[in-house]
Amino acid sequence: MPNETDVLIVGGGPVGLMLGCELRRRDIACRLIDKYAKYPSTSRANGVQPRAMEILDNLGVADQVSEHAYRSRGVRIMRYGSEAGRFALQKDDDKDAVDQPYFSVTFANQAVVEKALREKLTEFGGQVELQHELRSIQETPDGVVAEIVNVATGACEQVKAKYVVGCDGSHSTVRELLKLPFPGKDYPDVFAQMDAYLDGEMPEGLMTLWLSDGGLFGALPFREPGLWRLMAQVYPDADGNVPEASVELFERLLAERARDTTTKIIRTEWISNFVVHHRIVDHYRKGRAFLAGDAAHVHSPIGGQGMNTGIQDAFNLAWKLALVIQNKAPEALLDTYEAERRPVGLKVLEQTDVNHRLRVSGSPLSDILMDRIVFPLLRIPAILDVVADFVLKRGSQLDVAYRESSLSQDSGNLRKGPQPGDRGPDAHLVNAAGQSTTLFTRFRTPGFDLLLFQGKRHAADVPSLVALGERVNAATGGLVHPTTVIAEDEISGGEPSVFNDPKHHGHNAYGASGPRMYLVRPDGYIGWRGRVDGEAKLLDYLRTHYNIVK
Repeated sequence: MPNETDVLIVGGGPVGLMLGCELRRRDIACRLIDKYAKYPSTSRANGVQPRAMEILDNLGVADQVSEHAYRSRGVRIMRYGSEAGRFALQKDDDKDAVDQPYFSVTFANQAVVEKALREKLTEFGGQVELQHELRSIQETPDGVVAEIVNVATGACEQVKAKYVVGCDGSHSTVRELLKLPFPGKDYPDVFAQMDAYLDGEMPEGLMTLWLSDGGLFGALPFREPGLWRLMAQVYPDADGNVPEASVELFERLLAERARDTTTKIIRTEWISNFVVHHRIVDHYRKGRAFLAGDAAHVHSPIGGQGMNTGIQDAFNLAWKLALVIQNKAPEALLDTYEAERRPVGLKVLEQTDVNHRLRVSGSPLSDILMDRIVFPLLRIPAILDVVADFVLKRGSQLDVAYRESSLSQDSGNLRKGPQPGDRGPDAHLVNAAGQSTTLFTRFRTPGFDLLLFQGKRHAADVPSLVALGERVNAATGGLVHPTTVIAEDEISGGEPSVFNDPKHHGHNAYGASGPRMYLVRPDGYIGWRGRVDGEAKLLDYLRTHYNIVK
């Protein structure tokens, strides 16, 4: 008889780990396998965008990631040995902008993120089974049967799971076994990459891009003093041979493209060549199997979106799988994973393709535009600030939304505030004990959150709002957690679900000039919004999509 589990996760990187944590957090049985013999220690991805940090914070591991992060002073753009522009990639926290806790990219490498997630998975009673490789999967009427081989011993076992999720990267075994096409293309560029300790006058904490006719060349600092990532676009010779990444190659490129003959490479930590792909599957789901992260979409690393997009894939899928497995939602809920996440994958591919072509193309027209228009404009501080803000917002992924999703429903003809499908903003609040807290702290429970805003004008009666929240909580078996946000100066009654919004930041963020209700999904996105007299409509929404109303 095969061993049984609810979900088989293939791939122990950040995507598989996030999925495993979110499932175990909801008491869903899962097995997470990875074919490698040990956990990777190389840096790979190096930036965690604000939205991904919010997700890590929701899980309770953001502090561990931040602890091992480093602060970049910004980006320096060089052209023919001269500085063409410089801008900050991190902003100081704006205390008035309380709708988001993270303002810019957190420079922590993938190994740091994976370690924090592995520790959290262990805390939830899970583990990564190393040296276990998927060999086959066969769908049955009530699940899948997978054949798994222990690479170390050669022992074979069959595992019966209700669902299987491929989080196993661009060369996904799950995708290949499902025979899902991976359409797209390879960029004509080849890159050489090296993590190494340097001795020279490289500005610590400052990323540098050298743009020249010879091709893109960049240097990214790490947390450890003297440790840098060097990445360069390389070209085949007359015989079609691509130069292999090496110390000699990078020292030559430092001299040719950076015009730096003094910096020396002391010791290498990682060195490789790679080709940039641009691909996405037509379907994220086939029967009881799903794809997430690089198994579903790969794109140019320029812009730092890969790991971050995969983490969001897993965060979107996990709560839906859990509700279906627990019989709290119909099977059709799982179709919304592809409906919501594939458009996001397509948009990321489009953005990273533009990033890649702008920074890598090297065409004569591109060089003319850079020299005559772009670089002169970058020397104007006001324009440089606008460019920096654009870069930060474009990469943050805070604007990811699911407004077209079947799970996004508007009720009440509200004109202001975030719409269903949008990310639910954060806000600073004060609890009944007078202690400061945030909405995102309330969102850390694995269920739904019902926000009941009293309203700044024509304020609703607080006991009535509390009673409304309690009725919805009872009707859903405790799966919807109510939070009443009041605009009054003082909290009365000591209700644990009532919070004061002393500066009206929460009311403003949610457009609650009058009484409002927002249902926030377990992944932090707004599923439903309406007026406080719309209790029946809210319960009907929950009944229709989730079957969680008693």
